[in-house]
Amino acid sequence: MFESHGVTVAPLGAVPAGQLQRYHETVSLIGFDGPTFTGTLTLSLPPGLVSHRAGTVATDWTQELTNQLHGRLKNRLAVFQVPLRSSLPRTMSGTALERLRRRTLSEILYRFRSRHGDVIVTLDAPIHEALLAYCGSAQIAREGDVILF
Repeated sequence: MFESHGVTVAPLGAVPAGQLQRYHETVSLIGFDGPTFTGTLTLSLPPGLVSHRAGTVATDWTQELTNQLHGRLKNRLAVFQVPLRSSLPRTMSGTALERLRRRTLSEILYRFRSRHGDVIVTLDAPIHEALLAYCGSAQIAREGDVILF
């Protein structure tokens, strides 16, 4: 996803959020609902990456990346017959979001290393394994498909 924007990232692994830093100052989040749960996905970009992309509006770019990331999550869950209803992505400062969002046991933090600092993704969605039923034939969007809201 980042590669198409000229940014190389490498995954550093997933861990429970615990006391780790969850957000930089540039953050976008998207809320979603499943059959028996609600969730939030956040994408936080380091200041070095935001300044590297100086030709773009940081909030627009972050929201678009969050939307693309959410689309990948939606496709991943579709093969387990878990439909998601989504809100639109929105941005706020990491400081404000840290005050608004409490840490939960279901929150997972993903870090990705870039030359400009770590990209941070959090997923907070209490999805129970009993809800997942694999059916490899789900209709999912392909990379680059245009989906009208």
